[in-house]
Amino acid sequence: LYATIAYGNLDNTQARFYSLASHMLGSDDMTIFAYAPDCFTLTYLPEWTIDLGRPLESYDRIEDYYDERLYVYTREFKNGRVFVNPGSKTGGPFYFNTPLYEVVVQGGNIPELGGDGDMFYNVVDMIEIPLLTGVIVLNEMP
Repeated sequence: LYATIAYGNLDNTQARFYSLASHMLGSDDMTIFAYAPDCFTLTYLPEWTIDLGRPLESYDRIEDYYDERLYVYTREFKNGRVFVNPGSKTGGPFYFNTPLYEVVVQGGNIPELGGDGDMFYNVVDMIEIPLLTGVIVLNEMP
């Protein structure tokens, strides 16, 4: 079992998505992910319910997910794709053959834990990936 634990402010959705998308680059059935402000705070964030399905590609080296033409790491899943830009340039643009649904979150924990977290989707046919950002797009509206 492999665990990724990232710490940061729950209101920093850019850091949350960067951490989650980075984790998804190397995830499989034996990995788990957590993001929290510290080791003692219970968190459950809206983006943890995203169903990307099984990966359509798996590489032994993280470098194999890098697209040097577009300056980002990317991995395709049955239900969508993740993009991660750790670099020094804006990644993309990425043009899609059909409109996809970019996942966007706001707030922190889900309402069931007393939080104000919410998730919605922007219909996109093109995206650019800013520096230190992770983006998740879905093939269909959930």
